[in-house]
Amino acid sequence: MMSVETLLEVVHDLQKPQADRRIASVLQRTIRIGGAPLPLTQIELGIMANASRKQVNAALKQFKDAGRLTHTCRSIIVNDVNALRRYAEAEMND
Repeated sequence: MMSVETLLEVVHDLQKPQADRRIASVLQRTIRIGGAPLPLTQIELGIMANASRKQVNAALKQFKDAGRLTHTCRSIIVNDVNALRRYAEAEMND
């Protein structure tokens, strides 16, 4: 049952029109499954969020500037998963 729930979350997240919210959704979902740091490259994160590397790069910079995460070339450390979750779930005009 947990697999079905996770699949439904993935489908819901991929329907978000804003790439940065899809990326935030992937990060907050992945942190629940694994742990920190996340061994993801920007390309891998882009594939998971259906986003370009340019969109991933911009979103990671935005999240870093807001204090939500830190990242290197091959790993991401989520500092504030709750803030990331709130951002991912926010409405389009927030």
